[in-house]
Amino acid sequence: MSNLPIFYVLVTILLTSVSQLLQKQAAVELNREDAPKPLLSNISFVLSGVFLGASLITWLLVLKYFDVSVAYPLLSLNYIVVLVLASICFGEQIPTKRWIGVGCIITGVILLATGSIQ
Repeated sequence: MSNLPIFYVLVTILLTSVSQLLQKQAAVELNREDAPKPLLSNISFVLSGVFLGASLITWLLVLKYFDVSVAYPLLSLNYIVVLVLASICFGEQIPTKRWIGVGCIITGVILLATGSIQ
């Protein structure tokens, strides 16, 4: 198998994670009193939908190459990407318990994917 399927997984994770961060940004912007209230006028909200739609396309490409029982656990890496980027973009603190959770996620992905990705 070429590296293309892994590339599709990584792109899907990136697109989904960026969509989540844009949704958070949209929520922050909509919480401001001077912000226009119509959701579709919020660029962060609209872009989050675009990124989510793009991730759907790459997800379909992932499923072309992997069993869903292997592919879906790989998406749990989204949690790690969002956690780190939320810290960078929004200054969110990451307590020790979350880092322990990250370790569990990584361990779980390795256990589920080992021998399944060819």
